[in-house]
Amino acid sequence: MNKYLIIIIFSIFYYAADAQLYIGPNVGIDYNSIKFGEKEYSDIIDRNPSIGYHAGISALFEFNKTVSVTAKLLYANKSRDVKLSATGLRIEERYGFIEFPLVLRYAIYRNPAWYYIGAGGHISYWLNGSGTFSEGELEDNGPVDFNTQFDALGNEFGVMYYPEPNRLFAGVTFVAGSMFHTFYGQRIMIEAQLSLTQTFFSNESEGNDTKLLTFYDRTRVSPLAAGISISYLFDAKFGKAKKGKSTKKESNRRKRR
Repeated sequence: MNKYLIIIIFSIFYYAADAQLYIGPNVGIDYNSIKFGEKEYSDIIDRNPSIGYHAGISALFEFNKTVSVTAKLLYANKSRDVKLSATGLRIEERYGFIEFPLVLRYAIYRNPAWYYIGAGGHISYWLNGSGTFSEGELEDNGPVDFNTQFDALGNEFGVMYYPEPNRLFAGVTFVAGSMFHTFYGQRIMIEAQLSLTQTFFSNESEGNDTKLLTFYDRTRVSPLAAGISISYLFDAKFGKAKKGKSTKKESNRRKRR
């Protein structure tokens, strides 16, 4: 999968040299959940959806009035909220990711805004994590906070260990949205997206563990996210375009004289 994704990315950027480029900030919120690698865990672990967010830079490559490509470089804060059915123990954990989604879009309607659908892939790098244990056997003692540590095992209090994590994730992304044209060549882009990650937090069924409790978490899970985002994009060639208009006006004045 990674091989084909690299070929697609290289091809898109090769042809993007002739495209009109717009670039600007992007922010959004996500509705997070997780998918289990082993189906039986769905019966013993309850999943509660939670809210995350993302922010970063968005780039739009317009090839023509129908076909375009968006590339984003984002920091994403995602979460999972699970509860063990047998003990009632609740684990709320937040993760930080650097994400790079790349989406091919097709405009299905233009009047006056552009409405489009699209699909592509995304790559994410897992930066860090922290969380809280609560309820269940901790009902009388209150919640316990922890931080995550990768590629290690230990007995430090307040640390969740991931001895064999997958920190590089890959998946597919689907989008639908609208884009509005403003004065001076700017674009406002509003879109809904669904991201399905194909990589597990770890390939081991019992991956992360902690010395806080007699507890082994299931890390053959992958994150899911559905959200909405907004981008405010500027024409990367705006200065050149403005200069061209000024030159044209000056030329017209000379002709009138």
